Amino acid sequence: MKSNWTKEENEICSRYFLRTYVIEKRSLPLSAAAAELHDLLPARSESTLRMKLSNCKALSIENGLTDTAPFSALENTSFDHRVAFGRMIKDLGL
Repeated sequence: MKSNWTKEENEICSRYFLRTYVIEKRSLPLSAAAAELHDLLPARSESTLRMKLSNCKALSIENGLTDTAPFSALENTSFDHRVAFGRMIKDLGL
């Protein structure tokens, strides 16, 4: 079932990914990252957050960023997520 993400949820996920894997260069496994992100977005399941983080990995690659995320990318990102990810890249000065 496809879920709708709010602008704020997309921004939170994107910011988390960029800070964790691009700025701080952590090598946190996907399950641990989803658990941390779940603290910020408790209404979303950890399995859903794992998929969203994998989408962030795809957007990171697409935008030519070097990240330390030790998991595979999922290529099915939404337009809204792409916009939020791009906005977070600019906001974080990347």
